[in-house]
Amino acid sequence: MNFAVFLRGANVGGARVFKPAALARELGVENIGAAGTFVARNRPSAAAVKKEFADALPIETEIIVVAAAEIAALVKREPFRKLPPGAKPVVTFLAAKPKLKTSFPLDVPKGPKWEVRLLGTEGAFVPGCYRVLGKLGHYPNEVVEKALGVPATTRSWGTVVKVSELLEKP
Repeated sequence: MNFAVFLRGANVGGARVFKPAALARELGVENIGAAGTFVARNRPSAAAVKKEFADALPIETEIIVVAAAEIAALVKREPFRKLPPGAKPVVTFLAAKPKLKTSFPLDVPKGPKWEVRLLGTEGAFVPGCYRVLGKLGHYPNEVVEKALGVPATTRSWGTVVKVSELLEKP
């Protein structure tokens, strides 16, 4: 099976620093960017992929493994058809089932000057968007983690689409 792998908080602000390209070579996976996004092909299970990464990573972090079919289904649904002007689409991947319940859509801060809007949960995904109105004070990932009570990691919609395309290749 093929899987996408998302690392939480890797290579962000000088914390949890590692070399994704070197890790990709070691594990025989494809690396996408510097934030800890990978495509792993022909693996037996998500659990095996998670263990493989945990054993090889020189840092401790959440490892979120998603089956190719789940990524493809998310991209096919196109959850961002009706975004407000200037909003940048993102997808947050949850490390576990939500511990807290919340109502969606969720805007932070509330009101017309929201910076982060979470559209809802779709399994292990939280589609959302953000917009920069002056200095960005809220980040999608921190909003999701606070609202749902679980670790998560966020990627741009463009990155998710690229991951889906790579997962479709033989």
